[in-house]
Amino acid sequence: MTVTIQACGIVDLPVMLELLVEDARRRHSRNPILWAFDENSRGRIETILRNGLEDEQPRIREYWLLAREENRPVGITRSIIVPVPPIYKVEKAPGLMLDECYVVDDAPSGTIEKLLDANENVLRDAGCGAFIASSCAGSSWRPVLEKNGYDPVTLFMSKNGFEKKAVSSAISVASDDDIPGIMARSAEHRQNLSEANPVFWNIHPDAGSIFEKWMRISLTLEDRTMLVTRNDDEIDGYAIAQPVTPVQMPMTHDPAGIGVIDDFYHRDFKDRSELKNAGTGAAELLKSAEGAFAEADVRAALVVCPDNWKSKREFLKDNAYTTAKTWLLKA
Repeated sequence: MTVTIQACGIVDLPVMLELLVEDARRRHSRNPILWAFDENSRGRIETILRNGLEDEQPRIREYWLLAREENRPVGITRSIIVPVPPIYKVEKAPGLMLDECYVVDDAPSGTIEKLLDANENVLRDAGCGAFIASSCAGSSWRPVLEKNGYDPVTLFMSKNGFEKKAVSSAISVASDDDIPGIMARSAEHRQNLSEANPVFWNIHPDAGSIFEKWMRISLTLEDRTMLVTRNDDEIDGYAIAQPVTPVQMPMTHDPAGIGVIDDFYHRDFKDRSELKNAGTGAAELLKSAEGAFAEADVRAALVVCPDNWKSKREFLKDNAYTTAKTWLLKA
């Protein structure tokens, strides 16, 4: 049978919902704490879908595609144009295929490839200069993505359950006085990112001042905890524990109770190839961030880690984090 690809409209909402619910159930079976889902979630998903399909002026444009074998829905994808953080310099924003990309088990051979190709065409027509695909652990999309030129760039490593923990004497909640030290460590962080993948992390010339302004704003936000660790009065590292963002979490799962540590750097893993001091200082900082999550009743969290940063990746593995999903780049 021939598979056809079409853009989704409000008339497709019922079949979109069924495919997304089936996908959510499978993800939930792999990690029921991170990917929380129950039958009460169906109404929330339907509301999000309807609002998105009916919004004529969305803040971020979504592209939904549906694959059909004659009249039978066999696959679905969701893509956006990435809102690139201003510390990175891009001429054309990349397109991002989000986690809501799914095909049924008995879909005709080549369905994923057809959806992937159609997504790239839609995003290319929208002006995107590169493509990113998000692939959750266990997804059937991963081998197809790699076969079609997508290389892993960012890991989202997860851990479930945190303990309330007294903050070490070397660690404190950040203040205005800590901004210069955070800036110094941030510069090292950005240099490592650029070396890990200069195409994906193309650092803006004004990244330092842009990051400083954001850190000062972040100090005023009540939804996050900014921590720093010191050694002889010099800041060794920083971590920001905050709620997960919509781009980092599939819309089919409730983001309440899920955290993320995106900004996390310590001198222990400054060398991308080798961890220093057995990661002792970085571990204290991470445990304190986890303690902040426990205080906020966060049940699971993601930590963002470049795939090509061995020392940080291995450090997180040693601290019970596993890869929940991966972003892959086709430049």
